[in-house]
Amino acid sequence: RLGNAYTVLGETDLAVSALEQAQKLLANAPTDDPRLQGVKRALEDLKTKF
Repeated sequence: RLGNAYTVLGETDLAVSALEQAQKLLANAPTDDPRLQGVKRALEDLKTKF
């Protein structure tokens, strides 16, 4: 959620950092975990846009 908030505020670097931290915290989650999938998708979107 923090990554999304930073995205809305236009703080791309902070958004990427927050999403990468979330991805680390979800490292032990199953690959089909919707939270992990959402984080990965958001990171991909940010990295392709900026």
